[in-house]
Amino acid sequence: MTPPDDDPRPRFKVWEGGKARSQPADDVPVWPQHYRLDLLAGQEAKPVEWRVQDLVPTGLGLLVGRPKRGKSWMALAMVIACADGTDFMGRVMTRRCKDVLYLALEDGEERIIRRVHKLGGRFPQNVIMVHDWTPGISLIEYLNTMLNQYPGIELVIVDAWAIVKPGQNPRRGVYDNDYSDLRPVHQLAKDRKITILLVHHTRKADASDVIDTINGSTAYAGCSDFFLILQRERSQNYGTLALDGRDVIGQDYGLLWDPATCQWTCQGPIEQVRQQQAESQQDQVLAFLRLQAHPLTAREISLELGLKYHSVRKFLTRLREHGVVFERKYRWSVHEQEG
Repeated sequence: MTPPDDDPRPRFKVWEGGKARSQPADDVPVWPQHYRLDLLAGQEAKPVEWRVQDLVPTGLGLLVGRPKRGKSWMALAMVIACADGTDFMGRVMTRRCKDVLYLALEDGEERIIRRVHKLGGRFPQNVIMVHDWTPGISLIEYLNTMLNQYPGIELVIVDAWAIVKPGQNPRRGVYDNDYSDLRPVHQLAKDRKITILLVHHTRKADASDVIDTINGSTAYAGCSDFFLILQRERSQNYGTLALDGRDVIGQDYGLLWDPATCQWTCQGPIEQVRQQQAESQQDQVLAFLRLQAHPLTAREISLELGLKYHSVRKFLTRLREHGVVFERKYRWSVHEQEG
């Protein structure tokens, strides 16, 4: 729309579609600020500020996993731990937040009561709960309102992102839609210097790279500052948590799920956990062989102990290299049993 000729505001020439037109100063876009790189010389960068040490920094983050795998339990446990300043998942330190905003949009009061009691029965006063969401509300406007009303909010967890995300623009591609949805949330977390964690789902298909398991385009990984991808098979109590992002060190952690208490325990880096598990299973194989009156095949040992055959073969080979066991006609025994 062309402004009237009697508009008193100063005018600027702008280009649109290859043609120049006059535009009032108030309508001119605000250009991004710039500076010369040498102005940063001699300045020290501020250290990364953590909500959960080495796991959840400030900025926009994702907590991603399949449905009914324990994401919401993990999110609620994080809310309580960050509100209290207590350890998270049994070992990870948190920094106490003045206030925590938890949008538990798939839960109601009754379920939260049951779950909090299950997690230890601590109901921190500095946790602000939200359960209802009206379609069409702008998440950014709502969060700005809440942050103005409760300036102590340092952590926001939205469970689930699919409930609050804007509608898709059919004229845009999937990546553009995803990025335009996430970009304002990222900017809000950056401007307010807080952590916003969006709980999201993985896609159905598996992928060799965990980033590709996030439901949606690569804009999710590209726009977020960090992401946590939770993986656990439905019938298993062992899981993994993959961490990666801009200011974090990429790491995979081994987790243990306790179905009785519905709590996660972090056992450490996955390489360390797998090494410990392998050593434990190897000790189990050796202890079992020492109880046998006669030599056994690797297949018999795997069936008796419920371990994978190839793992048993690897354990036996390693024990033989150390001179603890020996093999004769495909049957294994410890040296004490010889003769």
